Amino acid sequence: MSKTKWLGGMSFFIGVGIQFVPVPDAWRWGITIVAGIGVIACLIGAFMAKGDPVMEESGDSSVQRVSARDAADVVTAADHSTASKVSTGSGQINAPVAGRDIIYHAQPQREQEMPHIFARLHIDNLDEPNCIRVHFQLINGDSKVENIRLAFTSIRCVYGEYQTISGEMAPRDEIDTFYVYLARTPDDNDLVQLTIYFNAKVGAEVKDFIAEHSFPISKDKLVPGTVIKPATNKYREGKAPADAAQSLSREIMRTLSLDMGSIETILPESTPSGEPNMMLFRIAKKLFLFDGARRRVNFQMLTAKGRHVNIALPFKQTTDGYHTIRFGFRPTGGRLGVDGEEVQDYEPEGQH
Repeated sequence: MSKTKWLGGMSFFIGVGIQFVPVPDAWRWGITIVAGIGVIACLIGAFMAKGDPVMEESGDSSVQRVSARDAADVVTAADHSTASKVSTGSGQINAPVAGRDIIYHAQPQREQEMPHIFARLHIDNLDEPNCIRVHFQLINGDSKVENIRLAFTSIRCVYGEYQTISGEMAPRDEIDTFYVYLARTPDDNDLVQLTIYFNAKVGAEVKDFIAEHSFPISKDKLVPGTVIKPATNKYREGKAPADAAQSLSREIMRTLSLDMGSIETILPESTPSGEPNMMLFRIAKKLFLFDGARRRVNFQMLTAKGRHVNIALPFKQTTDGYHTIRFGFRPTGGRLGVDGEEVQDYEPEGQH
């Protein structure tokens, strides 16, 4: 209680008590006036104290009520500190908190955005028959990412290219991938799926992430220089799978990069969704095309003397929709087998 209320109350009670004490009547009027002044002083003091804000500080076993008027200002607790800053209006002084004197609420930490890599598809040219040469532009987000791997396919292609980009991408960095070839469909409509596997550090932990982008292909977009943005983007945590499709894809690319090699495999003529399966690889002046839409397999290459070898065979009718494929090559030519039928094209000195 303030000094004003103490003095006013004391005056009031003295004035009332004097009424029961035998004193001259001349004094009683003066004492009554003093008591009235005390009542007025109490009322004024109560009115002034009513608007005085109060803060609560928790102690060891009780709650202390502290008048902000007496404290001269508000008390502000510093995050992650054992001392707070007390503002007095004319500067700041240190006030010990010891982790218990002042209760404050720190703002919740903003949830960290998931690392992501955006992508665009560039149409390079249509120079090769039945092929579309493209490359992808990768655009990193706000986090440094590492160990980037790419896999792409389409709704009409079970197997596609698989690339590994060594090194890392800094925040907001951009990378253009090596060009790849897509097989053209009869109506030029397709949906290319690009999957990006990468690692990024979140807090103190390195995690695996997957970015998935889909690019619609149509005849009006098949113009050199066209840049296609993805129709959908998905980001999630996950590891790169070591599935048979990517293993076969890498093995075919590795074989085609050699001067001599051969492959034997079994391929489905349709995708799981029922679309014609299309598989295209073009590496080191060699081309392998498994065309489920036209039901044929094509192998092309340039010999050491610069001669163009172009071999093609149709599918045979099978009960399960799978086809046995064999092809091989050396500097003088190559051979192709489909469902037991085989053709070859070697230069005379290379025939055996």
